Parts: sequence; structure tokens; C-alpha cells
Amino acid sequence: MSGAALIRNLVGNRRPANAPDDGLDLAKIAAMILMAVNHTLIAFPDPLRSWGYLAGRPCLPIFAFVVCVRLAQGPPERATRMLARMLFWGVIAQPVYFALVGTFALRLNILFTLAAGVDLIVLVTRRHYAIAILAAVALVAADRFLDGGAVTPIAQLGAFLLLRRSYAGALALITVAEIADDLMVVPQLWQAALTALGAPVLVWLSLRFRPPWRPLPGVVFYIFYSLHLAVIWLAFGPYR
Repeated sequence: MSGAALIRNLVGNRRPANAPDDGLDLAKIAAMILMAVNHTLIAFPDPLRSWGYLAGRPCLPIFAFVVCVRLAQGPPERATRMLARMLFWGVIAQPVYFALVGTFALRLNILFTLAAGVDLIVLVTRRHYAIAILAAVALVAADRFLDGGAVTPIAQLGAFLLLRRSYAGALALITVAEIADDLMVVPQLWQAALTALGAPVLVWLSLRFRPPWRPLPGVVFYIFYSLHLAVIWLAFGPYR
């Protein structure tokens, strides 16, 4: 692969003209909006901070589910490309993430969390089962270093394997993983868990009301993630 091709592959992808529409574009856009609301309101004192946190609970399950569906639709090498792309953009977003949270403690942004799930999928599709098990154990041990925790990446693998048999079951698995994570580590236990149920609702609405435009290129999400964190930091400074 040439240097230019490698850069194009890492920076972002355009969906092929004949790529199937999975119907999840509206859900992804809704999750991006909720993510921006979440991160913006956290910059304010309570009760806005608490409301912002709750608004963000459906986001990670939707992003994780979209990743699983699009990997299940594509060839096996698509997972490898997506993993490289997520790691590339995760590295770019990390300084902005550090600036916004106001600390350089070792904690990785959400792109690394999603990338961890893709990595497990790559290992299993290549039949590196023992390494996949070790990687899952390492993720659990590193839970506090991942924004969003280690439960979702492991659920991504389960959802990817389940998709061919049950679309609804795969979505339920990822949603339950988010609920479990909220119940385990978040102060707003039941409120957060209930709000996470918005993920399957938004997916259902997205499948029912498909927009007239073509799905957004994947690079839009990566740019939006870093850009909205930077705008919030410039507007409000680091979180207190």
C-alpha cells in the first residue's frame, strides 16, 4: 500500500456507491447530538451536569451497535481497516480529551473503547481465540482506563457474533452491557440505566424513518468527536 493510500485509509472512508444502507444513520446522528449535549452540560454545575450525563447514556450503545452492524455487512478485512482508523483518530482526539477533562491521568477517550471491541472482533474472525480471551481479560483489568469501561467492547464481540442470528438480540446485548456498566460504577444508578434504554428506541426510529440522504462518510463522526470536544474546551475551559 502506498503512503497516500495508507493516509486515505486512516483519515476516513467513503462508503462505496453500492454499499447497502443499514438504516442506522439517523440513530448515529442522534447519538452524536446527544453526545454533544452530554459533554456541553457537564461543563455546568448541577442539575445541568446530571441531566447532561443522563443524556449521554444511549450514545455508546448506539455507536457500538453501528460498528457491529457495519462490520457484519462488510468483508473480514473491513474490521482491520476500521481498527486502524479508530486508533488513528483516537490518538488525535486524546490531547483534546485531556484538555477538557483537565487532567493527564491515564484514561483513554471513547474511540479507544470502541477500538477495543473491534480488536476483539478481528482476533475472533482470524480464529485467534486464546489471544482474544487474554485481550478480554486485559480489558476487564484496564476498565478504569477506558472512557465507557470494558463491558461495552466485550459486548461488541458478542453482538457481532449474534447479529447473523438475531438483530434484536445483538442490540439488546449491547444495551444491557451499558445498563450493567451504569449499575456497577455510576452514582445515578437507576436513572442512568433507564436512560440507556433510549438506544434501542432510537435505533428502531432510525430503521422506521430513513432519511432521504445517503449515509454520512465515517470520517464525519471522527472529526465531529475531536471538534466538539475542542469547542467545549475553548468555550468553558476544562471541567471542574
